[in-house]
Amino acid sequence: MESSYMTKKSFLIIVALVQVLFIIGPKECWAVSIKETVHEYTLPNGMKWMLVQRKGVPIFSAIIAVRVGGMDEGEGETGIAHFLEHMAFKGTKDISGPELWNAFIGNGATGLNASTGKDLTSYYSSMPSSKLELWLYLNSEMIRHSILREFYKERDVVLEERRDSIENNPSGLMFSTLLATAFKNGPYSWPTLGSVEDLQGFKPENLENFKKKRYIPQRMTGAIVGDIDIEQTKAMIDKYFSPIPRGKTHEKSLNKSDVQKEERRAVVEFEAMPSIMIAYHKPTLPTWHDYVFDVLDYLLCDGKSAVLPRVIVKEKRLARSLHCASGSPGARLNNLFLIVADPLEGHSVAEIEKAVIEELERIKKESFADAKINTARNNIVKDFIFGMTKNMGLARNLAYFQTIAGDWRYLVTHEDKIGKVTAKDIRAIAKKYFVNTNKTVVELKSK
Repeated sequence: MESSYMTKKSFLIIVALVQVLFIIGPKECWAVSIKETVHEYTLPNGMKWMLVQRKGVPIFSAIIAVRVGGMDEGEGETGIAHFLEHMAFKGTKDISGPELWNAFIGNGATGLNASTGKDLTSYYSSMPSSKLELWLYLNSEMIRHSILREFYKERDVVLEERRDSIENNPSGLMFSTLLATAFKNGPYSWPTLGSVEDLQGFKPENLENFKKKRYIPQRMTGAIVGDIDIEQTKAMIDKYFSPIPRGKTHEKSLNKSDVQKEERRAVVEFEAMPSIMIAYHKPTLPTWHDYVFDVLDYLLCDGKSAVLPRVIVKEKRLARSLHCASGSPGARLNNLFLIVADPLEGHSVAEIEKAVIEELERIKKESFADAKINTARNNIVKDFIFGMTKNMGLARNLAYFQTIAGDWRYLVTHEDKIGKVTAKDIRAIAKKYFVNTNKTVVELKSK
């Protein structure tokens, strides 16, 4: 099973250009096409589905996203959402774990997996169209009647995953330290994989109680894309998922007091090459400032002439690599704009930090040319479209934005929003957020 620190960008996957022709025509066509082809279906229990028919190859891709992740944990139960996801494939009251897995794989499932982030948990795979009813049956059983078989054995697997991803991984250890430093309290302050102490203390009833409260239809979104019959699919969804009873919503009450007012720093020691993470707090979607950050992210880090890699990697030759992530570690709360760089031999992380700050200060004063902003907007839209050319790409995007933004139509309105971002907006955002009192720095030093 996957665990992930999911960001908005991680769902906008670029795929083969040949398949893009299936969707892209004139500029507005793809958005119109998406609007017209998504069929919404909401069950009486509150579970929402988005269905898209794509005739041709007789396969479909499907996902069930649950609005449950590290975000919904409390003190003493960190990592429980990810642990629960691991247990999903251990079987149901009528199907053993191996039988469940073989029922998927033996009937043509590909890409069968699950993932947990700070904001949501997802279960997904692709199968032949003739196996759609089987997919719906198996997933409904996993949700309704899962059994926590091999609990302590799987707990050891989760603990091992944590060791590999955090304790024995310099990047994972840095990111975990960054979260704890940038967010002094609240659910974004700990990693999705949780703490060793909490994981070791869990008992089956802890997971059962967590699931009972949060795996309810009102927090679930399904998406199916492929060669399907819409009305027949609705009937099958109703058959297998309507019996799941509505539950009481338990939205987590969050402490809003942790507003950063000073520069924060931490040092991690590890037997690895030096590295640096620089993070700034920012608002999440669908605020206007988040749209501006989408454009700024591209201008700073993603484009061919992106400022930070061009200056720090190519011109000054201070770093081996540099990349950014806008929206870490999730999007249900205000999050971070993150810059990560690894110095070249003979240079220090201090030099990199100084050079990064100089460039951020420069964009507060000097406007990006309109042509560069237009290129950034066009490429962001292209990436959105590319991410939806494959069935699974579209299914994941629909489920993600319905779950996180509250409406899958974020996919459609995004182009219009970023099309209104100006050089003045970018300067204003840089001035507001790229300040020392909003900055967190984690440095990796070699032991």
